[in-house]
Amino acid sequence: MYHLQRLILRMRDEHKKKSIQYAAAALAIGLVLSSAWQIALQINHSYAAYALTLITIGVTAFTR
Repeated sequence: MYHLQRLILRMRDEHKKKSIQYAAAALAIGLVLSSAWQIALQINHSYAAYALTLITIGVTAFTR
């Protein structure tokens, strides 16, 4: 991401800059969600743990 940002800062075409930034943001979000999903699968061993995970996702997604 560091090198990608350096590349973006040197670009002159604003349309290409925006496109690459949106793609990088989608990639970063996907990686974070994938990691969170893998962690949740490894630590949740009961229905209560799954319920707590789902409640946390709901609170995070629908509140500031």
